[in-house]
Amino acid sequence: MLVGHSLGGVVARLLAVDSGRVLWDAAFTVAPGQLHGAAENVAAIQDIFLFDPYPEVCAVVMLAAPHKGGPAASGFAGRLARALVARRAPEIQALKEVTLAHPEDVREEVRDSYRFARLDSIWTLRAPQPVRRAGESLLPAPGIRYHTIAGDLHGQGGDGQVPLESALLPGARSTLVVDQGHTLYRDPVVIGRVLEILREERGLPCAGAADPGNTADAGDAARDMPD
Repeated sequence: MLVGHSLGGVVARLLAVDSGRVLWDAAFTVAPGQLHGAAENVAAIQDIFLFDPYPEVCAVVMLAAPHKGGPAASGFAGRLARALVARRAPEIQALKEVTLAHPEDVREEVRDSYRFARLDSIWTLRAPQPVRRAGESLLPAPGIRYHTIAGDLHGQGGDGQVPLESALLPGARSTLVVDQGHTLYRDPVVIGRVLEILREERGLPCAGAADPGNTADAGDAARDMPD
């Protein structure tokens, strides 16, 4: 079971998806096997954009997660956060080096961001960001159940940071909208619902979409969970 709030909810969703070439094609003009650059850089970039569901994931709960971005990422708080985020991660440097050496392999919409290493978790939540937009279509793989919990503070259409439409996903096994702000995880109703989901899910089979060989182990672990 994965449970994530805000950006953690986006991460939880992405840990449950099969990316295919959706993200790759939003960033690059060439196929994965045709990207030019040092072998270690190409391998690092492929790890970012091409991935399978994380093994043993059976279900996901996402609270106030900005799946379609959020205005806060483009505002002052977002700019300040981006200025404080380290830009020396090996994967970010790999993108920078490949883009500088072979700009024709990288789509124009993201070229400057990669060239100047403007890639971090805050930047990717900006609504216009093309790779993030492409990622909206990525839902948990078949067999992985998911639940959404969102805030609609005083009927304003969101929790003050994440718009309601950004926090909800089609096909969710359950959806709860509460009159709370972004810290809705403190709400007793939300806490109670998360516990309910955990208890419900432990009694359901794990389809093993990510790791078919571990279905029995997951069932044994669920039976051993305390109330």
